[in-house]
Amino acid sequence: MAKKDVSPVFGEQNAVMTPKADDTRIVLNLLGATSVGKGYIQKQVCLYFKIAYGLIVDVIGTGDEIRKRFLTDPDFKEEWEPVVSSGDPLPDRIMIPMFDKMYYEGPNNGFLLVNDGFLRNTDQVIHAGELGLMGENSISVRLLASRKTCLDRAIHRAANKIGGLRVDAESFDKRFEADQKAADSIRACIIQKTKSQFIHTNANGNLGDVSCDVLSFVGCKIANLKIQLPNIKELKLPLLRPSAIPDAILV
Repeated sequence: MAKKDVSPVFGEQNAVMTPKADDTRIVLNLLGATSVGKGYIQKQVCLYFKIAYGLIVDVIGTGDEIRKRFLTDPDFKEEWEPVVSSGDPLPDRIMIPMFDKMYYEGPNNGFLLVNDGFLRNTDQVIHAGELGLMGENSISVRLLASRKTCLDRAIHRAANKIGGLRVDAESFDKRFEADQKAADSIRACIIQKTKSQFIHTNANGNLGDVSCDVLSFVGCKIANLKIQLPNIKELKLPLLRPSAIPDAILV
C-alpha cells in the first residue's frame, strides 16, 4: 500500500507517494469509553514487545495529540478546549485531518501499529478503512467496562497529575454516554463493512490482566497470518483468560 506525504498545511495531502506496507504488519485498533484504559493498554503493549523482543510498535494516539495541541497552539486551545472540557467530541472536520497528519507523518518502522482513540463513529471507521487500517491484518478490540470502573480510573488518573485535578462528573457522563450510544453502530460497521477482526473484551478487572489479553489477541493474529518477525524464532505471549471475552463474542 502507498503512503501519501502531507504538505505543511495541516492535514492537506499532496500527490507525492512513498512506500507504505500496512498489509504486512498488524494493526491494533483500541476502542472503548473514556478512561476505560486504552492508553494504559497501548503503553503496555509497546513496552512488552520492546523489552521482551526489541520490536518497534508505532502508535497513533489522538487524545495525546489533542492535549499536545492545547499546549502548543493557542488558537486551537481557545476554540476547542471548551468543547472538550464540556464533554463533547471534536467534529470530524478537525479529527480526520488530525488523524491523517499523524498517520502520514508519523513513524513507520514497527511491525505493529496501535490506533488509540480514533474510531469514535462510523465515518471514522470508514475513513480508517480507506487508509488500509481495517483489513484482514487488523484487530479491533473494544474494551468493556462499567461507568463506575471508568469513573474510578478517571479520578485516579486526575489525582496523580501534578497539583491534582478534579474530574467533572457531568462532562465525564456525556463522553461515557456518547460512547455507549455509538458502540452498536460502530461494531456493526466494522463487522459488515471492513475485514477487521472485532473483539469485545472485559476490562473491568486489573488492567495488567487486560493487557495480557490484548497481547494474546495480537499473538493469535500474528500466528494466523504467519507473519515472520525479525530475528525471532518463537513469540511467547500470555494465555487468554477465560473471562476476557464475555458471552463468547468473537467475530
